[in-house]
Amino acid sequence: MKRLFGHLNNEPIFEYTIFNQNNHAVSILNYGGIIRKWMAPDRDGHISNIVLGFETIDEYVASSPYFGAIIGRHAGRIDGGTFRIEDKTYSLAKNDGANHLHGGNRGFDRHLWQVEQDDQRLTLTRTSPHMEEGYPGELDVRVTYELTEEGELVITYEATTTETTVCNLTNHTYFQLGRIGETVAAQELTMMADAFAPIRKDSIPTGERIPVEGTLFDFRRPRLLGTGFHKLDEQLEHAQGGYDHPFFLSETDEPQATLFDPDSGRRLTVKTDAPVLVVYSGNQLDGSLTLKEGKIPQYGAICLETQHLPNEINEVTTSSAILSPGETYRTRTTYQVTTD
Repeated sequence: MKRLFGHLNNEPIFEYTIFNQNNHAVSILNYGGIIRKWMAPDRDGHISNIVLGFETIDEYVASSPYFGAIIGRHAGRIDGGTFRIEDKTYSLAKNDGANHLHGGNRGFDRHLWQVEQDDQRLTLTRTSPHMEEGYPGELDVRVTYELTEEGELVITYEATTTETTVCNLTNHTYFQLGRIGETVAAQELTMMADAFAPIRKDSIPTGERIPVEGTLFDFRRPRLLGTGFHKLDEQLEHAQGGYDHPFFLSETDEPQATLFDPDSGRRLTVKTDAPVLVVYSGNQLDGSLTLKEGKIPQYGAICLETQHLPNEINEVTTSSAILSPGETYRTRTTYQVTTD
């Protein structure tokens, strides 16, 4: 289904909705590839939205903290807004203090995408011009969203370039499996990750790899998210009282992360071939955003962003985020919602 969502600079913004036979419906905008709604049943069959989203395009332009958007060319922060490839330094927008964040002042989240719909699949494409936001190479990007009958939203990212560049794509959906307007403190997170990347005060990963054993970052067994909120821990303080950290995922055929809401019975699993999962627990949400469902408090949702390690381009000589001509960037992530 396709409907007009609004206009931006006289350009029509459309919302596309894909359905399955089990009462799931996912709505996606051609602006930013934004996942605006995911309607899903709880254990009692009551259907409600499980992601944060606005009702108008003006709200997305004015105040969205990347709600549901495709993030690129590079997810996360890049130290000082610079990186080097083949002895050449590139300068990017510094849109997060002294650093570069989520693709710059006008990243992929703020562009219109071409959309083709084929039943329960959407294919979004755009070409990022050479030196857009300071990134070298013309980058052709294809992102597909497919909703299965099993409640899986499968996201596939592909990209090719005309010059050696960096590419690190993700989706920035804010999940709230319970009631929008409440916090995720009572939801349980499980993650197959033996180590995490500590961050500096400006949220740049230090490049270290710290074992989770004996820390507030150990989610190898189910743990309430709220047990880490506002704790006297330097790393949590760097992230404004919660999580905004990359976790190094174990290689497995099983889902690497599970989020469970005991009240609704909804369970979200994440399976990916990306090496890192950035967990962001909505620490910077402060009640100033009002959605259709109400005001969004701190910790009002959680983002589970699959990607390569942010700022890796400045930490190692052979970053996995480097993409060269003739290569294809490709990652795949499956978010599945079921009920207990």
